[in-house]
Amino acid sequence: MSLDVIAINQNRQKVATLLRNYGEDTLSYFHLQDERNYFFSPSGKSFLSFKILNKVAIVAAGPVGDKSEFNILISSFLDYTKTWKLNPCFISLNSAHLPTLQRHGFITSKIGEEAIINLETFDKKLLKKKVRRAVKHIDSLGIEIFFYSPNNLPKFIKSQIEEISSDWIKHNGKKERGFSMTLKRLPNDLDSDCIFAVAMKKSYAIGFLCFVPIYKSYTLSLDQARRRCDSPNGTNEFLIIKSAEYFKTNGIKKLSLNFAIFSNILKDKSNMLINLSSMMEKFYKSHRLRAFNEKFSPSWETRYAAFASLKHMPLYILAILRAER
Repeated sequence: MSLDVIAINQNRQKVATLLRNYGEDTLSYFHLQDERNYFFSPSGKSFLSFKILNKVAIVAAGPVGDKSEFNILISSFLDYTKTWKLNPCFISLNSAHLPTLQRHGFITSKIGEEAIINLETFDKKLLKKKVRRAVKHIDSLGIEIFFYSPNNLPKFIKSQIEEISSDWIKHNGKKERGFSMTLKRLPNDLDSDCIFAVAMKKSYAIGFLCFVPIYKSYTLSLDQARRRCDSPNGTNEFLIIKSAEYFKTNGIKKLSLNFAIFSNILKDKSNMLINLSSMMEKFYKSHRLRAFNEKFSPSWETRYAAFASLKHMPLYILAILRAER
């Protein structure tokens, strides 16, 4: 094993430990995506992850760790980007991180919304009849749901999940997409706390969801929702509602259906990204994701972007487009 590989693995282990001790943002587990670079505070008690594209250092979902260090962490990172002549920006931030970035001169703007199901009040009976009917239809077909960690996933189901995922990718752009809101891979043995929810008819997998853990907030975030092309209508509704009911009984407080980038920014006429919304929609289909998530009566939480300088906006936008596509 090369020294570079050892260093990467050591950093990931360090990140995984910090996520377990401090991770509370619903997108925090996605810091373990393979494509991320890591920047640690001098003490090593906090970090942020980023990707470099077009001389832009894109930071995803804000820092994780000891909050008292966030100011020095960001200051150190800005020194790093200045040294290497990089233009820093942050995407998919929650509102808690905005004051610190604004103190460092960043301009902030809404970049989308995230659908959150409060499991403590979730009740299938309160959903629209059409949604409940879809679940009943899947039940009537003899399809059941089963939950597995990556470590106890039977081999015959794992191979079917890999097949479903591969076929889904082929029919949806021929590559994994996303940066700030996905692992961009199936969980492996190192992701032992992730959960697969699999829709099965006897020994045949129809579709699956993958959830990642947010340790400090008793939350799970949806990473992937994939099904066979010939799966019956209502498969995803069935998977989400059955998962919500299961997790509710197991002490999980919230379920994030993930962040819809560029969703619902048209209402804010002052948003600096508004003129790009139609182009963004072509790639991300945010209105479709939002319409689907609305079926589960979630609350919507705003996500933000932060830019170091308006004069570099074309560079930021191109980099974000490349990262999230």
